Amino acid sequence: MSTEELQKRVARLADIEKIKNLEARYYDADGIASLFIEDGIFDGGLSRPVSEGREAVRQRFQGDPERIPFAVHMVMNPIIEVDGNTAKGSWYLFQTCTFSEGN
Repeated sequence: MSTEELQKRVARLADIEKIKNLEARYYDADGIASLFIEDGIFDGGLSRPVSEGREAVRQRFQGDPERIPFAVHMVMNPIIEVDGNTAKGSWYLFQTCTFSEGN
């Protein structure tokens, strides 16, 4: 393996770790929205419909603290694909929570 190939592999792994750290910062609506580019897409799978654009993402999470006063997120099995300056990631989520209405 050449030095250039090794540098590319290390850079890719460093990028993946940075993405994992970003995912761990999902605390509030503004914080979540700040992680997305202007035309970013949040796809929460079955639990949350797709939100397109940073502002739509922010609005999607804005009422969560009142709606869900307690939540613990356990994310695992990250699959992160990095291609130059583009990346796509998915995780499995186990979430224990209480709803303010209709537990």
